[in-house]
Amino acid sequence: MCRFYGASGEEITSIGADVNRATEPQMPQQRKPNDLGRSLISLAMDTTLIAVVELSLSSWLVAGIVPGVERQPLKKLKTDENALLALLNRWRDEAVRSGHKISASRWPSKPAATASG
Repeated sequence: MCRFYGASGEEITSIGADVNRATEPQMPQQRKPNDLGRSLISLAMDTTLIAVVELSLSSWLVAGIVPGVERQPLKKLKTDENALLALLNRWRDEAVRSGHKISASRWPSKPAATASG
């Protein structure tokens, strides 16, 4: 239902729907105990380097999302902590060169557990 009101002839659509919505009781939404689809922290995509490492005994596969870099890098490494840290530092430098300062580094200086022991 469309009606026109006022001197300017503004159209008001479905006037009854707004009234009904205002008078309906609002039920609070319950949170699911383990809602893994909902992040509890905010993520600043322009300043966060995201890396995922798949570990195996023979090699590591590292995928990343680097701010300012259109491609999503993927690298296969030997099981070497120093090579992994060098790769992450290189990706961070690429982000800085593209104008995206990485605000903080969250990886340890040496990985706590490795596939090789």
